[in-house]
Amino acid sequence: MGKTIIVTLKLLLMLSLVGYGTKTAGNRSPAADTINNNFVVDTEKTQETYDEIATMEESESPQIRETESEFVNTLAGSFKEKDYEVSIEHAEPEILRGERCILSLSGLSEDRITVYLYDDITLAQDDVLCIDKSGTTITLPEQTIYVTWKSVPHYYYQDKAIIEYVGMDNTILMLLTELYGEQFAGGTY
Repeated sequence: MGKTIIVTLKLLLMLSLVGYGTKTAGNRSPAADTINNNFVVDTEKTQETYDEIATMEESESPQIRETESEFVNTLAGSFKEKDYEVSIEHAEPEILRGERCILSLSGLSEDRITVYLYDDITLAQDDVLCIDKSGTTITLPEQTIYVTWKSVPHYYYQDKAIIEYVGMDNTILMLLTELYGEQFAGGTY
C-alpha cells in the first residue's frame, strides 16, 4: 500500500503540471506534462494508463543491469575525457519504452543526455522506428506523443540503447557522432 501511495503522489505531481505550455493536437483536449525541463509533451494517455502506473509494485520498477550500466559508464567516461563533470541518475521511463538514465554534464557547458536502455534489441529497434525524422513526434503502439523541445533534439542508436541529446553544443554532438555514428532523427547542427 505504501508503495502505491508514493507512486500515486509522484503521478499527482506530474499531473499537476498539466496545462502549462499546452499545445492542442487535432480534436484532443490540451494536455501537457513538463517532465525533465527539456520539453513539453502532448499525449493521448488514458486514465487507465495512469492508474496502471500508479499501482505498479516496486519490484516492477526499472532496474539497470550490469551490462547496461557499463554502456552508460562508458559514455560518461568519454565525456570525462573531454573535461566534463558527469553525474548519472537512473529515472523512470519517459516517452520511449526503455529504461532511462540521465547523464548531467557540467564543465564546458551544462547539458543532459538521456539514454534509453532495452533488454531486447527488437524493442529498441521498434522505438527507433517510432521517432519521426524531426524528433518531435513519437508514435508508439499505445499513443502518439508530440514534443515541443526547448532546443534541437538529436537521436542516436546503438544495439540496445537510444541516446537522446537536446541541445546544440558542438563538442557533445561531435563526440556522440564519433561514438554512435550519424544521428537517425533530430535537427541539424
